Amino acid sequence: MDRRKFFREGVKEVAREVMKTPVGSAIDKQLLAFSNLLSPEHFTPPAPVPPADAPPPRKLARPPGALKDPKKFNKACTKCGDCIVACPYGVLFQMGPASGPLLDPNLNACRLCPDMPCIDSCETGALKKLRKKQNPRLGVAAVSESLCRNHESRKPRLAPGQKSQTCKICVRECPVKGAISLGKDRLPDIAKSCTGCGQCVHVCPNHAIRVDVF
Repeated sequence: MDRRKFFREGVKEVAREVMKTPVGSAIDKQLLAFSNLLSPEHFTPPAPVPPADAPPPRKLARPPGALKDPKKFNKACTKCGDCIVACPYGVLFQMGPASGPLLDPNLNACRLCPDMPCIDSCETGALKKLRKKQNPRLGVAAVSESLCRNHESRKPRLAPGQKSQTCKICVRECPVKGAISLGKDRLPDIAKSCTGCGQCVHVCPNHAIRVDVF
């Protein structure tokens, strides 16, 4: 093996081993965050100004751990963007330099990272650490029952002896145990433990779920 190939392969092997360590994992998350920030959706042209009679814009959430009082949050948040860069899934964004970090669970779901890197990155206290096993509260999921696959109007006609299949995708994919369950009518029930993360919104095949942001 020639010298250049030896060092090239050696560096790759060292990099693989580093990525297996806690420090390497953190570096990997940062690289993923930068990759998400550089994706095309972060460079779309500004939307045109809506007409005066247009419906109000959809309410947006703040990142997990954000101070509930808007005045206190705006006073503490320096709009540095550290939490936006720290998010490994590219979920957080700004609507201009003065908006501070925002999150739209109906557009891009919060993944409820166990280590909450967005909170760890905040040095001003605008994002407060959560208690052990505490989930953030971004909003609450709401189901349009008529759009749900399990609604009577949407059940396919079955041949004699054929059993109807119940859709359980939202229950199965919800990251918070018990936040979504199926009632006796087989329609989704949303519990108080719902975080409003939006993950159910993006897995529903019939677009029957939305998140109402607090």
